[in-house]
Amino acid sequence: MSFGKGELLIFVSMLAYVVSGLFIKKATEKTPVLVVTGYSHVLATVLLALTTTGDHLISGQSVVLSSDWFVWGVLIFSGWVSTALGAIWWNSGIRVIGAGRTAMFLNGMPIMSLVFSVLLLNETITWVHGFGFVLAFFAIYLGTSQSKSKLQNGRKTAKEQPA
Repeated sequence: MSFGKGELLIFVSMLAYVVSGLFIKKATEKTPVLVVTGYSHVLATVLLALTTTGDHLISGQSVVLSSDWFVWGVLIFSGWVSTALGAIWWNSGIRVIGAGRTAMFLNGMPIMSLVFSVLLLNETITWVHGFGFVLAFFAIYLGTSQSKSKLQNGRKTAKEQPA
């Protein structure tokens, strides 16, 4: 086993995700989810544009924009529908149930990726994919069922105590 640049990038990205989830939880206590999501997307867009153009400038390549309407249509649909609505719903979830419980549903991403890769890309499923599918599904089940039982036990304890 080795620890390289890729593992470091994954670690840093997960750390950034955890920190941003905590900031979103705190920010949405006093500010509407739509506003928090809007500001975060504007900041992300600026940083992505700077990173992309900076990478091209460093490597000596020129920035070329596509003239194909389909490429722009997919980009706009992805940005406005998939990313924006998904982020609004995700940030609402963080506000309502917290960053920890919301993070449990990140395990659904590989499940949906597997399903759609089979449906849209005609990928074949191997036993490794099936095993990963079962593990991810089981992780979601465990994470959500433990939270529900804790909530139910907490309600019973509060009801049983004399007023």
